[in-house]
Amino acid sequence: MTRPARFWLAGEGLLLIACAGVLLSRGHQVTGVAGPEGPARSWAEDHGIPGSQRVRHLTGPRPDFLLSIVNPHVLNPAELAAPARLAVNFHSSPLPRYAGVHSTAWAVLNGETEYGVTWHVMAEEVDSGDILVQRRFPMDEDETALSLGVKCYHHGLDSFTALIDALEQDRLAPRKQDAGRRSYYTRRDRMPGAGLIGTHHTGQEVARWCRAAHVGNAANTFGLPKLLAGGTAVVLDEVTVVRPTPDTARPDRPPGTRVPAPGDAVAIATAGADLLVTRVRRLDGTLVAAREWAAGLNFHEGDRLALPTPEICRTAGAIDRAHCVREAYWAAALTAARPLPPEPTARPAHAPLTQHHIPLPTRAGVSTCTEAGRRELLIRLAAGWIAHAARRGGTAQTIWWSTPAVRAAAAPLPELFATAVPVTTDRPTPALAEAVRAAERQGTFARDLPLRHPALAAVPSAGDGLLFALDTDGFRRFRPEPRAMVCLDAPGERLHLLTPGPAMADTLAAILSSHCAPASTNRR
Repeated sequence: MTRPARFWLAGEGLLLIACAGVLLSRGHQVTGVAGPEGPARSWAEDHGIPGSQRVRHLTGPRPDFLLSIVNPHVLNPAELAAPARLAVNFHSSPLPRYAGVHSTAWAVLNGETEYGVTWHVMAEEVDSGDILVQRRFPMDEDETALSLGVKCYHHGLDSFTALIDALEQDRLAPRKQDAGRRSYYTRRDRMPGAGLIGTHHTGQEVARWCRAAHVGNAANTFGLPKLLAGGTAVVLDEVTVVRPTPDTARPDRPPGTRVPAPGDAVAIATAGADLLVTRVRRLDGTLVAAREWAAGLNFHEGDRLALPTPEICRTAGAIDRAHCVREAYWAAALTAARPLPPEPTARPAHAPLTQHHIPLPTRAGVSTCTEAGRRELLIRLAAGWIAHAARRGGTAQTIWWSTPAVRAAAAPLPELFATAVPVTTDRPTPALAEAVRAAERQGTFARDLPLRHPALAAVPSAGDGLLFALDTDGFRRFRPEPRAMVCLDAPGERLHLLTPGPAMADTLAAILSSHCAPASTNRR
């Protein structure tokens, strides 16, 4: 290289900023930065460097090199051809192994003892181009996805200096990847079985799962390890493995059996070493000491949890795999969600919800003999409620929507997957109907989603809202239990209301009467 080179950078995060600093310190030019809004784009703006969301939107003189560094976007052929000389990608793995996404999490989960980072030529097939620079390093026994990511950052920056040295001295020596050793993970390849711990898993495996899920304050798109007991799922927050000593034979205890443990921990037998649980986290985010959790289940020493079978774990994994690619949609929907406005007259704390049963007359404005007719009536009721709530304060309102299709997407594991989904709008009936259809097309989402995304930590859940359920036999059990519920039964004969007070019930009955004149209202 006989002159300072022009570089475009694509990606996000601190490594991109550090690499950009290296380039500038050596006299090169950074003439464009493409990536999501965040620290890298802010750095570019502070330095007067043009920025955009995607490489294809960058303008100006053609760069000599394009560097993709922690880039969430796959580049198309035109973007790969943008630089005059070379497009180079940084990947946090020792390619050809662990190509794709979730690389560090999979390495921890698989029990690797050595890892690495790679700078390679970009090709149309993701992470398949010739290797330019690679660094390998040992992994610690207690390595987490977070600590491994930190190591990748430091080794990535160190090896970047070697890459730029080779570029400047025209001594790059690309080498082909061994396709026979390639392993590749897609966005659908997440924690096995949606993180559900079964009878066949060992304590050692579960401990690795916990470390693979530890990503600090970053969003976790990989998964969380979960125990399912008493119809409720909890996330394992703090665990260790009880290693048998050579002179202590482990008794033959079925997986799931509670065994003696020191202090406030709870020890559970597995298919391998015992698992020592110190703390769990409920799906609403509440941290609970392990002994308190066990006491709530009446789970005592010698008792056995009915852990899921391998078949159930495979089913959980299949549901997760089918729907996890839509998590960005659901994250946005949860962010937009609004809690149910308060009743004009507050009911006493812990007062029971009131049930109301309204028979529908034969002339209901729509035919309730078909699912389409019942659906239309329920949408009208929801639109009427949204209009009423908007008049009391604010504009956009959230309902939680449950239909046979949504519930089927989560079946048979409503403990792990949502059976009601949020729909937020301030529009009249036609727009609400389209918003509902759009949500239904997305299916369901993992109920631990807010736990895995720090930005969703305080978003409302169904437990804060009004749920509209189609074709239910009375009041179903929803998780979490909503603050209020409107259920239309499958025969289309009765509307069932579960409300925190009479005001909401009267409002919903009035909305119903604007579409049909109910014969009577029974309350209890």
